[in-house]
Amino acid sequence: MVWVLQWEKFPIRIRAAALSVAAMFQWVANFVVSTTIPPLAGGLGLGPTYGIYTLMAVLSFIFVLRMVRETKGKELEEMTAT
Repeated sequence: MVWVLQWEKFPIRIRAAALSVAAMFQWVANFVVSTTIPPLAGGLGLGPTYGIYTLMAVLSFIFVLRMVRETKGKELEEMTAT
C-alpha cells in the first residue's frame, strides 16, 4: 500500500527523486524498529514492547485517516496540484 500511495502522490517531474527519499525513510524506520525490539523486549518484556508498537500503529492509522486524501477517480494533476 505504501508504494502505491507514494507513486500516486508525487508529480511526475520529481517522482523518481521523491520515491528515492521516501524509500530511504521507510528503510530507516524499518531499521529503527528492528534494532529497538530486542532491547525493549529484554528490558520491558514482550507484552509492553508489542503494546508500544501497537500504539504507534494505531496512531499511524489515525494519521492516515485524517491526513491522506482519497485518490480514487482523480487525475494525477488533481492530486499533485495542492
